[in-house]
Amino acid sequence: MKEYIQNLIKKVDMIKYRTAFDADGNIIEIEQVTNKHRKINKYYCIGCGDEMKAALGQKKQHYFSHKNNCNCSSETYYHNLAKRILKHRFDSSSLFLVKYYAHNECPKATLCKLKDHHNWESCSSVVLKSINLKDYYNTCEEEVGYKGFKADLILTHTDYPNRDPLFLEVAVSHNCSPEKINSNIRIIEIKVQNEVDAYREIIENEGEYLKESNIIKSREEDLPPIRFYNFKRKSDDEGTNQLSLFYLFQDKDGRCYATCKSKVISCS
Repeated sequence: MKEYIQNLIKKVDMIKYRTAFDADGNIIEIEQVTNKHRKINKYYCIGCGDEMKAALGQKKQHYFSHKNNCNCSSETYYHNLAKRILKHRFDSSSLFLVKYYAHNECPKATLCKLKDHHNWESCSSVVLKSINLKDYYNTCEEEVGYKGFKADLILTHTDYPNRDPLFLEVAVSHNCSPEKINSNIRIIEIKVQNEVDAYREIIENEGEYLKESNIIKSREEDLPPIRFYNFKRKSDDEGTNQLSLFYLFQDKDGRCYATCKSKVISCS
């Protein structure tokens, strides 16, 4: 995946349309198209739905373009592309990881004798919390209304219909409205400015909690914003750093041995 994204970055500024829908509504990359393939297949714009053609020249980068003149905007294209990629990622895997910042609430932090010695990142005042959204939701739907707001993508669970949903919002030129942010609905807003952004890891990189954290990586700060709204900002990972449990014993000749047990304990 990393190599694929790096290759995308090299090409993204040169080509407006690298992806299209095939006749079955699946996303197809221009690199997948051959002369033989385009003779027997049709392609459609992810933004406006009009038919597209695949340009496969010998000297220039390959790309999709509209077959007829139209007023399709890059905003609609990026917005629809990101929604489809996010939905595919959610539907096709048992993992949909997101990471956001939360306060470390370990009650033993002030008395701990281990954290300074081990220099654990998870013992800082603000920690980067990772959760798998598939542990809480099993459906991902487009453009569904909830409490008077429409979500780009809404995550719910069929077995727990009363569980509060989560919105995945794609922001190209328009961010979430203050009304939606203040609704108490959990929202992840992902800024998308090109095709590469739709494939990014979902790691919070803008918000008040980052100001308190000393473990934010510079590469995250340089990327378009990913914002988390209305999430619980307390870390439940109390005492999760793993420690091996071992004991010493002395044989009949006075020699000492250290033996590790199979049991592993946490720092708590």
